[in-house]
Amino acid sequence: MNILHVCKKYPDALGGDAVVVSNLRRQQQAAGHDVAVVTSNCNEILKGRHIYKIGMKDTPASLDSITPKRLVSLVILSLGMFGILRRERPDVIHTHSIDMAFFVSFAARLYGIPMVHTFHIVTFYDATQSALRRKSELWLARAAHLRSATAPNSYDVAKLQAAGLVQTVLLPNGVDLAFWRGR
Repeated sequence: MNILHVCKKYPDALGGDAVVVSNLRRQQQAAGHDVAVVTSNCNEILKGRHIYKIGMKDTPASLDSITPKRLVSLVILSLGMFGILRRERPDVIHTHSIDMAFFVSFAARLYGIPMVHTFHIVTFYDATQSALRRKSELWLARAAHLRSATAPNSYDVAKLQAAGLVQTVLLPNGVDLAFWRGR
């Protein structure tokens, strides 16, 4: 299978999605899959074969906020995905940032490629988050036409399903036991 991951951060940029996606890519490649990654344009992100850094140059810390630079980068991502999908020909796109998923969805729908989105964190029901973030999370998820969505715990799955994302399933975050050894 040919898998394309889309994430905000990738090693060596500091962030949870960087660790998750790099480990997932390693495991998928070990299982015989072809895997490519589309990520943000940061100096800290390593260059490599089938790693596409796209958008305006930014810092890892800035990627966790919606700034004018990030919005321009999302538009660049949307336009750049057409060429990346032609080149990589993935069977599935696995997104790890809901704003990126929405902007990737236009090219994915044109090419008929299903998208799976992993919510590493769910914020739409969290009153400590800004109203804009809470509202946009659900709107972007619905508008991306996701084939499937995953959440790391049953509470988030139930909340997402109740909000209309009935295609959401439980996928607990894995722990690499070779890396995190007990004492």
